[in-house]
Amino acid sequence: MNDILLVLAVGGINLLSFYLGSKLCRNEELDIRLPNINPIKKHKEYKEKKEVKREQEKMDVIMQNIDNYDGTSNGQKDVPI
Repeated sequence: MNDILLVLAVGGINLLSFYLGSKLCRNEELDIRLPNINPIKKHKEYKEKKEVKREQEKMDVIMQNIDNYDGTSNGQKDVPI
């Protein structure tokens, strides 16, 4: 018997909470917007950053090869493709 009363009481409290929440928030304008995320644009930005990083690494190796040049191939590194 106590279980039935407890279930009814909790159900009544839930309904009361729903009613009060809808009554209080009815006059307020809710402005909920999702962030503007464009996966294609994000992918292009990622590829561009990756390409810039690859080019920078390539230039770093070339500059190190120039600094290490002594007339022979000693100390030279392969330039990444």
